[in-house]
Amino acid sequence: MTPHPGPPAPQAAAPPVDRAAVDRALAAVRAVIAARGAERRHHVAAAVITADGRHFLGISLESALGWASICAEPVAIGRALLDAPAVAITACLAVNRAGEIVPPCSRCRETLADFAPSARVALPEAGGYRLVPLTDLMPHAYKAALRFGAGRQE
Repeated sequence: MTPHPGPPAPQAAAPPVDRAAVDRALAAVRAVIAARGAERRHHVAAAVITADGRHFLGISLESALGWASICAEPVAIGRALLDAPAVAITACLAVNRAGEIVPPCSRCRETLADFAPSARVALPEAGGYRLVPLTDLMPHAYKAALRFGAGRQE
């Protein structure tokens, strides 16, 4: 068995985010949750946007065993890592069944820190959304120096 290579190395600077690509991803996740959202099945749809402008969608998977449920963001990250493993994830967004942007939960923030440490995250704002660095949502992240680079406190 080949050992797991671990998370990608932290990037020195956040890659630029294509706002038009984020808007396209937002429309796509809203369409997915409108079509697939269902009580006790799918509560959230998410997308990650890569540096080349593509987006990868995910939908939450609710299990009768709560601990076995999977959030939408890790599903989207997995799809990006499968289809574009060498392309940086630059942004992430998620919507609830009403189509409203929701911030990532703590587990999803941790997963993003491992696989997209330089990403920006969409947060709801009056009239739309704003993109903030993931590090703003995790000021005291576990193993911050490993994930976000030197200068960050553990």
